[in-house]
Amino acid sequence: MMPEGPPLEADSPAAVNRRPPRRQLGIQQLILLVAAIAVWMTAYVNHQRNQSLDSRIRVMVPLAHELIVDDPSKIAVVKLEQSLSDDNRWDLYLPSGAYRLCLATRDVGKDGLAPVTKSVPIRSGNHRLALTQELTKTSGRVIVTEGKTVLLDMLEIAEWHDYGSDEKGHFSLNEQLPTDKPVILYRRRFYQPTGRPYESVMPKGPTEGILLWIERVDGSKLSGEFKAK
Repeated sequence: MMPEGPPLEADSPAAVNRRPPRRQLGIQQLILLVAAIAVWMTAYVNHQRNQSLDSRIRVMVPLAHELIVDDPSKIAVVKLEQSLSDDNRWDLYLPSGAYRLCLATRDVGKDGLAPVTKSVPIRSGNHRLALTQELTKTSGRVIVTEGKTVLLDMLEIAEWHDYGSDEKGHFSLNEQLPTDKPVILYRRRFYQPTGRPYESVMPKGPTEGILLWIERVDGSKLSGEFKAK
């Protein structure tokens, strides 16, 4: 039995040989690690970008002039984007029930409804309506169409419109409304002459104009209960 020698110094060759071998990262493992990090970074960046895009889309959806029906028991309506100043078109959805499309050309107030000049039944479901105005020196004509079908056609005399007007369109953003109240699509009120040359003013009360609306006729409220103001 050999006698034990003095303890080995830490830096001696024998001590170095007794240390466990260090694990080295191979080239293949390094490539896999870099690829995994790249995939994770790409997924993270895409997630952040998608969240940003989703937020922008949610903000822009109401401005898209598209009809959205979240509650089928309510009326949905949106005015389509105008290509011309007098371009008045609407997409709308009517729940089950009986409705009528109403047009008034006299006694149009700032609010409320007016005596019906003409009306036509309109079924439930989806519709795209268009209002056309033909105003000349000798007459005024108001036409409401759905596609190529004329729903309402009203001819008025020249004095009906010849003094300027105050126009108000509705539903530039998609809205849903209860069926028990009329849905006013368009309101236009004409000025009246003062008696002085080339001078006209907007009356405080009802005046000639154009009022287009939809109301449910199998409910409790009809247009006669809504007076012009």
